[in-house]
Amino acid sequence: MSLAVLLCASYLARYFTDYAGIHYFFNGLFYWNTFQFLATAFPLIYPNWYKPYAGLPSDGYQMLSLLKKNI
Repeated sequence: MSLAVLLCASYLARYFTDYAGIHYFFNGLFYWNTFQFLATAFPLIYPNWYKPYAGLPSDGYQMLSLLKKNI
């Protein structure tokens, strides 16, 4: 989902170049979702100090597990 939002925000940031406030909003949304996508795409199991997700696999880990399972 974060990949879809960052692609949409990238398009909208380029579309609203004449409106500075909206342009900056979509540009910030693009950068935030880029960070969010890269953080979850890295395959790992979240450590205990990351309380809400402690012990759960990241999206990248789940995708890697599915690829290994199907190959």
